[in-house]
Amino acid sequence: MNEFIELRNNTFDSEVIPLVSINCITYNHCKYIRDALEGFLMQRTNFPVEILIHDDASTDGTAEIIREYEKQYPNIIKPLYEEENQWIKGRRGSFIFNIPRARGKYNAFCEGDDYWTDPYKLQKQVDFLESHPEYSMCVHNATIHYEDGKFPDSLFTKTDKNFVITTEDLICRWSFATATILCQRSLMKELQEILSLHDIYHTDWFLALMLSLKGPIKHLSDIMSVYRKHHLERYSGTELFYLKKKNRGVRDI
Repeated sequence: MNEFIELRNNTFDSEVIPLVSINCITYNHCKYIRDALEGFLMQRTNFPVEILIHDDASTDGTAEIIREYEKQYPNIIKPLYEEENQWIKGRRGSFIFNIPRARGKYNAFCEGDDYWTDPYKLQKQVDFLESHPEYSMCVHNATIHYEDGKFPDSLFTKTDKNFVITTEDLICRWSFATATILCQRSLMKELQEILSLHDIYHTDWFLALMLSLKGPIKHLSDIMSVYRKHHLERYSGTELFYLKKKNRGVRDI
């Protein structure tokens, strides 16, 4: 299949195994979740995609918006709705709620308050990983947008060139947003025991670090998503990791 079809117009049967599983976790993102969902549905690919969403008992109408889209695209959008908030119970992240039910060869990520801007984002990343299976992950540049307007938009990475990220690079600097990640699901499954053992399912940085030990990470220069900074956001995985690191160190990891 060579034709690029917008995901919202996808005619694949729900039983067809998707090549990519989009993993989205959300909580009280009613102002933003439509942008995230539209960013998923505008993707133009020549392969099937599923959208896995976990709503953590939102109280602001986020779940109702997701249900609206689920009703319209039942073969594509597959949500889980919590009745009680799981974050406060320590059960956090796609590794707990989305990855176990993902069927795709590749996992993509985007939290409910971020969004994708390039309709060929997934196609570009899949094309790269399919032709370079030795790589564990493919990421790309992103715009940082400050909702309060106190700072102008900026880029995560100040370069217009593609480059390779190594384990050493990650230890020194976090250089990409969660919404830019596409990685091999088989490698993620190998990491589940380690991540569970250290209670760091929600840590994007540690996931990337461990995957980098399995293979290099390709960073594309294309700017294909927006990372929102706003007062409603919880700690990112990276921030949570460093908070724990300050308290206990990383010697046991």
